[in-house]
Amino acid sequence: MLVSIPEARRQLGGIGNTLFYELVNNRDVPIHLVKIGRRSMVRQSDLESYIATLPAGDEAA
Repeated sequence: MLVSIPEARRQLGGIGNTLFYELVNNRDVPIHLVKIGRRSMVRQSDLESYIATLPAGDEAA
């Protein structure tokens, strides 16, 4: 399933455009853009994979 960039940003905690594109351009982060015509979308599975790598709230310092 594909989601829009605003929806992807919302799922990542409401991050801004700059941080979102920094994540996309970071080779260590498994978030990739998919072009559908002129529109860029994000795979839901990419978001879920990235979120799974993040520390849980009680583990964060």
